[in-house]
Amino acid sequence: MKTRINPPRLFTLIAVGLLIGVAWLIADRPDREPPPDPEIPTRERADYFMEGFTIHAADATGRWQYRLSADDLYHFPERGVWSFARPEVEMFAEAGANWYGSAPRGSAWDQGQRVLLHEEVRFWRPESAVNRPLELETRELWFYPGDDRVETEAHAVLRQDTSYTEGVGARAWLDQQRIELQSEVRGHHELP
Repeated sequence: MKTRINPPRLFTLIAVGLLIGVAWLIADRPDREPPPDPEIPTRERADYFMEGFTIHAADATGRWQYRLSADDLYHFPERGVWSFARPEVEMFAEAGANWYGSAPRGSAWDQGQRVLLHEEVRFWRPESAVNRPLELETRELWFYPGDDRVETEAHAVLRQDTSYTEGVGARAWLDQQRIELQSEVRGHHELP
C-alpha cells in the first residue's frame, strides 16, 4: 500500500522547512548587524578630549570665579558643548565659605559660562565664621559663573543642620547668600 501526501500538505511541509533553514542561516551569522534605524541620528564625534583635567577661571579683575575638574572631557563641535564625567565645581565666594558642587555627569556651553551638572547633583557650602553649612540636592543644576548664580527646575532638597525644605525648582544667588525654592515647597524644621 502506497502512502500518498496530498499537495497542500506537501507545500506546507516545504514552506516550514525553508523557514527553519533561513532562520538557522540568519542566526548563524554573528557578524551581521541590524540595518540602521533612520530615526536615530549617527553618533556625534568629539573633535578632542582630555583626561583628568582642572580649569580655573577668573573675572576681568583677576578674582577667581570658579574651578572645574573632572575625570574626562569631550568636546562636540556640532553642538558646541563640552561633556565631562564626575565633575567637581568650586565657586569662589567674596565672603564666607566657597560653594562646591559634584555630580556623575556634566556639560558646559558658551566658553564655560553655562555649566550643567546632572544625575544626583550635590551642591553645598561648609560652615564658616559668617555662614552656617548648607546643602542642596537635585537631579540637575545649572551654574552661571559670571552671574554667581545657580538654578534648577527639577525637584530639590535644601538641608541645613537637622532641618530640610524641598520643592520644585530652586534659584540661588551666591554673592547674596540667598536661595529660593520656587513651588510645591514643604519642609521639616527643628528648633535649636
